[in-house]
Amino acid sequence: MPSWRHTHPAGHPLMDRLTDVDWPTPPEWLVALVKPKSAPIPWPSAARAAVAVAGPLAICWAVGELGYGLFLAMGALSGAVGDRRGPYRVRALQIGLSAVFGASGFAIGEAVYGHGWTVFVVLCAVALLASMGSVAGSIAATSSMQALNFTIIASGRAFPLPAWQPPVLFLAGGLWSMSLTLLGALRDPVSPERRAVVGYLNALADLVDAVSTDIDPKEREARRRAVTDTLNAAYDALLAGRVRSGGRHASFRHFMGLLNASTPLVESTVAAMRSGAPPPGHVAPALREVAAALLARRTTPELPGWEGEPAGPAGSVARYRHPSVRERVRGRIDQMLSGPRTWHFALRLTICIAVAEVVRQLVPTGRSYWIALTVAMVLNSDFGSVFARAVQRAAGTVVGVAIGAAVLALIPHGFGDVIAIGVLASLLPIAIQRQYGMFATFLTPLVILLIDLFNPHGWTTASDRLIDGCIGCGIVLVFGYLLWPETFASRIGPYFVGAVEGIAAYATAALQSDGADRGALRRAAYRRLSDLRTVFQQALAEPPPVSRRASAWWPGIVALERLTDAVTRAAISVDHGAPAPPPEGVHTLVVGISDLATAVTQSQRPRQLDLPADPILDDIATELRTAGKIIAGPDDAQSGVIE
Repeated sequence: MPSWRHTHPAGHPLMDRLTDVDWPTPPEWLVALVKPKSAPIPWPSAARAAVAVAGPLAICWAVGELGYGLFLAMGALSGAVGDRRGPYRVRALQIGLSAVFGASGFAIGEAVYGHGWTVFVVLCAVALLASMGSVAGSIAATSSMQALNFTIIASGRAFPLPAWQPPVLFLAGGLWSMSLTLLGALRDPVSPERRAVVGYLNALADLVDAVSTDIDPKEREARRRAVTDTLNAAYDALLAGRVRSGGRHASFRHFMGLLNASTPLVESTVAAMRSGAPPPGHVAPALREVAAALLARRTTPELPGWEGEPAGPAGSVARYRHPSVRERVRGRIDQMLSGPRTWHFALRLTICIAVAEVVRQLVPTGRSYWIALTVAMVLNSDFGSVFARAVQRAAGTVVGVAIGAAVLALIPHGFGDVIAIGVLASLLPIAIQRQYGMFATFLTPLVILLIDLFNPHGWTTASDRLIDGCIGCGIVLVFGYLLWPETFASRIGPYFVGAVEGIAAYATAALQSDGADRGALRRAAYRRLSDLRTVFQQALAEPPPVSRRASAWWPGIVALERLTDAVTRAAISVDHGAPAPPPEGVHTLVVGISDLATAVTQSQRPRQLDLPADPILDDIATELRTAGKIIAGPDDAQSGVIE
């Protein structure tokens, strides 16, 4: 059959009218809402998730004990979803604690099942505790929310097993998932840290190539940000690993030394990027050679130097002092009680869970516990866009229900379901890195198949999941989003101020001869800029007026990035023999940078300072004036002052 384009070739009146139409451009917030992120496919994680979830089901199916397999698979699914890239010690702790907290939630839920409004009180209490614990770090966040999720599940339906068995089986499934993750440690116990450092070195080589070639400026900026992101990830992985090892592992010291020794390369590359000077041709290949040797676990050559001489071997790393139990407990308590945003999240989650439970008690549906479960999964503790997660979850549920219904209709009930569950489980680690809605798209049919495998209801299972999921998303949008005044306030301001403060501290160290902490402060400044961009991207996914206000911050964010690069360029010039700038000039510039934060906080124009006319400081002064003009501009980027 001929295509439409062949039937109506160019020059056809209908074709001409269509091409002349001024098609509306979708709003930026809508594009940000639906566009998935690009990310490499984590094949090992996908394979582990498939084996972890489908393996117990297949074995229990074969021996005729499918009820056991369901709870083993649920525990394994909890571990597979909670597994993130990072040191094996951290991943094992995260999966293990998720299994323990999930099993505890099962026990609590089973204890209150069928007790009417007692379930309401218990779920509200668990939601409050989980939300407070979730701000104490990523491991605590995942574990506490698992406790809430499985309290909801166990309180919503009866299981034909003794009460002690589901929690124990769930815990066993989580430990099974953890054992699969730790298999990689037998070959190379520091492979996550090794891959993180290799990824950073390759990203730095890509940036060097971008500086030396005629490449699109947007791509060059993307590569510069990739260097910042991969460097942050590498330091995070190493520091997390050293927390558990006390810094005794020789590989940690070697990796950390490589990162520290690469600081002059990063600064020189950024300076060349802004000045237009081509980098030496040997740098990028030498960086890739170091990365390849590190990945192959061979003796690594020295890092290249910008002027042709090697930068020298990796430096030594100070021994890490493991904090005492008392210090860690006090730190966690301080985090849990750290401010109004924590309490706002706790109240928001508790209120939404309460509303979901009222709906379940008064208007029961087929599996109405899914309403509260949807609320708990959408209202995550990452302080991201509640609107985006709710909409993506609803859309993912609709598509996922369609997939689940198709599988139920096309695949005969039996072992084929187990295979389909394994395939869907393998897609979860791939989807969760790209978009929450995509993750929900594959999680929904997986849950439908698990439930139908244990208690077949066919199409009813899919339709119940669709209704309850959409009700839960509606509750979140109304009671967790629209009714909160802070929803429509700017969340970017505090991060903007934090980035300015980081730049001021970095400038002080970089432009003084005794700037011993320059490398650490440079990393801190770029990390804060990275956090600022993340919050900005989250805000763009909100509907107007939030997305419109957020977009007005973009020129200021770009100005801060250019200002930071100008500081780096000036520091490199001094390192290469340029005369050091006068201390009073540096002080005036730092005051001017800090004044940007004051202007945003107090919603006023930056002061007009008499900036120095020193050649080394000229570029910084120019970028500072540009940033000040943007903040003092007519748009309303600064009208949403710190809220």
